[in-house]
Amino acid sequence: MPNYTYKMNSLSLIFENCGSYQLTEVHFYHPLAQSPRFSIRGKDTGIDGITGTFQWTSAVKATVALFLKAKFFDLCPKSSSYPELRGGTSSLAASLDYALSKKPLWLLDMFGFDQTGIPICQRLFSRLNPERKRGGQVTITINSKFLSSSGISIVVNDREVTDITELRTIGSQIIPDLTTELEQRGEPDWIKLDTSNLIKKAKVDAKSHKLTFEKLSDLDTYFSTVNKKLFTDSTSRVQVVGALAHTWWPLIKPKSQSRKEVLSESQSELSYTYSGESNLDEWVANEYAKSGVKSAYIPNSSAQYDLWIYGDHIFSDFFT
Repeated sequence: MPNYTYKMNSLSLIFENCGSYQLTEVHFYHPLAQSPRFSIRGKDTGIDGITGTFQWTSAVKATVALFLKAKFFDLCPKSSSYPELRGGTSSLAASLDYALSKKPLWLLDMFGFDQTGIPICQRLFSRLNPERKRGGQVTITINSKFLSSSGISIVVNDREVTDITELRTIGSQIIPDLTTELEQRGEPDWIKLDTSNLIKKAKVDAKSHKLTFEKLSDLDTYFSTVNKKLFTDSTSRVQVVGALAHTWWPLIKPKSQSRKEVLSESQSELSYTYSGESNLDEWVANEYAKSGVKSAYIPNSSAQYDLWIYGDHIFSDFFT
């Protein structure tokens, strides 16, 4: 028997390393499954206790890539992107998306059915823009309420792997396209963005940047670039929260996309509070609501500045 312990609500990717890493088995345990699931690589197992088989197809590679990313995120949450697959035609994400729609035998073998006969893979994976019906890209994530990243085990030669470097090596060897996905994120250089020329004065230390702008319009233009980097183009799921006196951002719309399209394509979530009582504040709240943005009016707020929180980044706007 392997020298690791199986847990309920868990998934184990079993690898062999004889000079190179190869996925050989997948073990899945969940209370909704009628029994533990065991899948072995190949067409014919001939081994008692193995309930299914899989071959090393693009969809299986995509499934393994997503679980590897989830485990990497579990071990190093602040330095890795949120575990997801995103892509268009011929991508790993598209391969898994197709499998989730067609439900081939290997997928049903690997994860099984619940007691009502519903394939568990329908609950295990979440899809944004399934089958790319709106065009563009499909995004696939693991339903963390169904299987947390801490419940995923990577096992090599009967030994559970918890070392970040070895995890990167496994990913890069078996799925070369995954190499950059498991790299640490770099901190943006806030004074070298496309609109940084609008900064009148900058004071920078190890923990913060104090930037001065001559006009409010310059600040808005600069912060639009910040918002694009951290929100619109985000490849990770970030919670964005604002506490504002007044709001007017929907007046500043991208020329090529509507506000609703931008918000729907981002993987992040946006909400804010405001204390302004003008017609514009109310109109902005209604416009944002059409795109799924939550807002709340808090009267008599004493805040003297606007505050935005993008995950680990905090931005305060002071007006003089």
